[in-house]
Amino acid sequence: MSPRHPRLRYEAMSPCFVVPFVANARGQEYRSAAHIPSKLSSRNQLELNGSTFRLRFIRGRSKKPDRVRFFSPTASFTSSNSAPDKSHLRESKATDGGIDGKPPPRPTPNHLIFETSRYLVDSAYDEVRWYPWGNEAFQAARATQKPILLSTGFLSCHMCDVMSSHFRDADIAEVLNEKFVCIKVDREERPDVDSVYNSFVQAVTGRTGWPLTCFLTPKLVPFVGTTYLPKDRLKNAVTSIAERWVNSREQVESDGKKVIDALRDLFAFKPVNSQEEFSLNTINQAFNTAVTSFDVENGGFGSAPKFPRPSVFEFLLSVHQSSYFDDRIRSESLDMVLDSLLNIAAGGIHDHVGGGFFRYSLDASWQVPHFEKILSDQAQLAMSFLQSFLLTGDERLRQVVCKTLDFVMREMRDSESGALYSAIHADSQPLYDVTKKAAEGAFYTFSSFELMLILGEPANTIFQKRFGITAAGNVSESAVANAEYSGLEGLNILRISSSMSQIADEVGLPEEQVESILAESLTKVLEERQRRPRPRTDDLSITCWMALTISAFVRAGASLRRPDYIDVALTAANLIRERMVLRVDCERDAAYLCRAYRGKPGKIEAFAEDYAYGIQAFLDCYEVTGDSDYLLFARQLQNALDAQFWENEGYSNAMKGDNEILLRRTENYDGAEPAASSVAVLNFVRMSSLFGDQELWSRAKRVLSSFSTTFESSPLSMPFLLVSAYPLITDHPQKVVVVGSNNEVSSLLRACWSRCLPRHVSMLRLPLQLHSHPLSKYSFKRKSLTSMSSEHKTAFVCTGDVCLEPTADLGRFLAELDEL
Repeated sequence: MSPRHPRLRYEAMSPCFVVPFVANARGQEYRSAAHIPSKLSSRNQLELNGSTFRLRFIRGRSKKPDRVRFFSPTASFTSSNSAPDKSHLRESKATDGGIDGKPPPRPTPNHLIFETSRYLVDSAYDEVRWYPWGNEAFQAARATQKPILLSTGFLSCHMCDVMSSHFRDADIAEVLNEKFVCIKVDREERPDVDSVYNSFVQAVTGRTGWPLTCFLTPKLVPFVGTTYLPKDRLKNAVTSIAERWVNSREQVESDGKKVIDALRDLFAFKPVNSQEEFSLNTINQAFNTAVTSFDVENGGFGSAPKFPRPSVFEFLLSVHQSSYFDDRIRSESLDMVLDSLLNIAAGGIHDHVGGGFFRYSLDASWQVPHFEKILSDQAQLAMSFLQSFLLTGDERLRQVVCKTLDFVMREMRDSESGALYSAIHADSQPLYDVTKKAAEGAFYTFSSFELMLILGEPANTIFQKRFGITAAGNVSESAVANAEYSGLEGLNILRISSSMSQIADEVGLPEEQVESILAESLTKVLEERQRRPRPRTDDLSITCWMALTISAFVRAGASLRRPDYIDVALTAANLIRERMVLRVDCERDAAYLCRAYRGKPGKIEAFAEDYAYGIQAFLDCYEVTGDSDYLLFARQLQNALDAQFWENEGYSNAMKGDNEILLRRTENYDGAEPAASSVAVLNFVRMSSLFGDQELWSRAKRVLSSFSTTFESSPLSMPFLLVSAYPLITDHPQKVVVVGSNNEVSSLLRACWSRCLPRHVSMLRLPLQLHSHPLSKYSFKRKSLTSMSSEHKTAFVCTGDVCLEPTADLGRFLAELDEL
């Protein structure tokens, strides 16, 4: 065997990054980290992708390798020609404080060690003696009469990481352990707790956000609160607040109680009982509000920072599909949605390399994102793009749907259990940064030089023209990005800057060839990006976000004929049904879920939004598969939701009987996700038709009317609730009935899913022999339904109590669907 040649290690450095290279000792063959073949043509010259760089050897100091400096017109480089250091390949072992080179004993964990949330478990070995939210912490505070320090945040939050590092300061931890009982909360697990104290902080400071730091009495009444605190301010705050508690306790308790009492009055939900209060004029006002706030230049609504807010898209699509509005309004509604979605898809908020969307945009034009990825955003935006594609047939919209869901399958899903992860952090360690300091967006941004190494020509030129890449870096060229991301100087956020036809004209190639080269380039860049240090993934599965994603996958799978999407949805749905049910109440026929899952179900019970989104997801699974078990499970979830959260013609954010939640409120705003009551009304409408239950229809109308005063003051506050408004106001429920199994009526089912049916239209799936079917115990209004289902493989459309003639003719059925 011939001896292995010693290897030379090279590093090409620019002001923004370091690219490592490896060559053999002969200097003949040479490959970069990007796997681009190059040649070391002499002792003083390097050829790289057609560019030649001059070399100069520099003798290093004692015990340090010799170094080589590379020179070019645009950048300088350094290299080591010693044997490579492989110490980084050995497992590092902590020896500080150990005996005889052995690692020191691990400290005793605090009370967070057995929690489900990784955000909490990560602090289990802090010096601060953290408790989770619960009776153990409350009893400790009441027994010692110490105040409580409450810290809420979540794993993918950058400033929460920074704040957590402050709590690891030994001096701060000492004061906290002596003077306070400390509670840490993952806001994704306990939105009810977070809502109370975020409301307090917003009331007293005028701002809100995370991390949230609040000081409470042993009775859980807040008296001081803020968001992020720098370390020096935190140290001063805990000391002064501890003194204030000792010296002015009565005043502290009184001040906190006054604020909480005022918030109780503010949030008290006063439903309107008269159904006449809610009219079609409310929908008109909401539409006019959307028009007024629409960003004509960039799409979306409002100014920076801009969130996509898919609930508004859902509302506008329902307006477009409603026969109540004239053609101008219907057309304008669709145009606002399409302009918004296409601008979002082209902007930096869209991950053009790996797929998916970032949380929000720091600027009005969607170019500079906050780089966190949230599961619920992927699900809702995929749904908006899917519905818009079905309405328009625009291939660009379909591509975004597939790329988004493919990303979720690849990077936000547990391949064994099918659980869907909640978030991906914005921060990661930059590979090409000698400081090795974690930076937001480092995983997603590229330098012009790095792309040249990865792609070569002409792919590099095409890629850089397409995505607005500049040598100086478009981060540096944007005032917003430069202010927010100074650590990304010289790098580029990818966003579509030129059309394919423009690029084809500029490079002199056919447009089809340009598209092919760009597709290959995106694959190469993705492969190279996957080698970078990755942002952390929060592998906590949140029930409501999983449910939103199940809906997106199962509906996209049916509409786009992607059975793999349906498999993802059903695997996740079965995980909820089989492993996330904490208990079943046979008397109520109710199934009670956990809020979160990470390898096992969490201890915290689900909230109203978990049930509302879950019911929606299982209705979707039923309509796609025809499996009545999904429909019956949705009914069980509805019974659990009613038992634990139904209050004052709506759904509360806190469970009945939880006396430790000081503020109970019925959410009346569809923000990043729609409120539980908004989704519940649509569920009522659908289940009323599926089960023949008129009480559900009546309750939907009561809930809609109860929010009339909300719409008077803010017409676009609950756009998702308005999706159900038109059929409820006009008292016209609509549904499609399909009789036969998936195989027996496959063409009719494909016809249904090829259309973007209004969201309130339900699909009743019945077998040929209804008498032996689980749904036979429910009394359907139309007696002909039972007799007809035993004889025909057919489908028909119903509006109110009037049904069209059953048909197996595909053309006729499509025409009837288009009239809905």
